[in-house]
Amino acid sequence: MSAALRLSLTVIVDDLLSESGVEAGAFPAHGIGALVELHLEEGSRIRLLLDGGPRPDVLVHNAEALHVDLDNVDAAIAMLWSSHHIYALLHLTRDKKIGSVYLPPLPKTRCDTLEKLTGIPVVLVPFQSPVYNERAALIGSPRGYVAFIACSVYGVDVALQAIDRALQKLNGKLVSIVGGFNLSSFDVCGLRLLVKFARSRKADVIPLHSTSIEAREKIAKAFESQELAGVGTRVVYE
Repeated sequence: MSAALRLSLTVIVDDLLSESGVEAGAFPAHGIGALVELHLEEGSRIRLLLDGGPRPDVLVHNAEALHVDLDNVDAAIAMLWSSHHIYALLHLTRDKKIGSVYLPPLPKTRCDTLEKLTGIPVVLVPFQSPVYNERAALIGSPRGYVAFIACSVYGVDVALQAIDRALQKLNGKLVSIVGGFNLSSFDVCGLRLLVKFARSRKADVIPLHSTSIEAREKIAKAFESQELAGVGTRVVYE
């Protein structure tokens, strides 16, 4: 399937609130969740829930506060086996009709191949993560791939290496990296690596979840962003 003509991403769950999230009355929670809308060439639309956070009530409250519809989700994709990533997603799939649910391989199951989703411009990228089986999602946008990385449990270097290998196999361009990078302001090498990786590919960075507020400030400064990302952040690629 070809890339979407338009891709929009809304952060529904995160450890921090953006200014928009504060104004909307959303709640912070230790975890991550995002709703992606893909507008395709034939005029159709696909809506994806990426992770969902630790609490169904927070996911639903924030979605309502941000005017995000969770009743018409075509696919839910979990990035790793961790309750603060997957619990609300699993709860939602019991309460609402969702077209497809993509769960990570079971813990300790070896997974080292890319998974291209049927009918959706998404490629799931496995990390070297023997217990959690973390993976990222490469989502096709008009200008290239948007990489959604949930947590970087085994380090941002492992996550970026996996993304780089996948992009080479796909012969794809990276336009943005969104998600959790497992970084604090003390991890100077990790921050430099992330910034250098993105800059060399002319991609932007939207830090969430496992990225401390001080690290988010450093990343925002590096990419001349005026606002820290969090619940309520919305980005559009077209």
